[in-house]
Amino acid sequence: MQVRERADFIILYFSKNEDIIAEINKVVREYMITEAKVTGSGYLNRLEYGILAESDPIFFKKFLVEKLLTVTNFQGRILERELSLMINAVDSENIYHSGKVFSTNTENDLIMTMQVLRTE
Repeated sequence: MQVRERADFIILYFSKNEDIIAEINKVVREYMITEAKVTGSGYLNRLEYGILAESDPIFFKKFLVEKLLTVTNFQGRILERELSLMINAVDSENIYHSGKVFSTNTENDLIMTMQVLRTE
């Protein structure tokens, strides 16, 4: 992964087979980010995501997709160093996948942008 800084933005360029969640968490620790907005798009070859099944207690029904996905949108936030990332993606069979991201493997050409709102 390559990291570039532009004013209050951090731009992440991912290589093949990287886990977005793990890499963003490394950046959060390194830059001591406590609050940020996260957006992005690109391609994945593996995605574990969930949809909310119960709100009290919080329980997610999880899904695992292990094929090429086109991610049209990542939306998320970092609040008190905790990442919450949502996804909208489509696979080659035109099946849509939306929900909370738990783990991923990047394919290529995946870029995430973090707008840093607060650091320690």
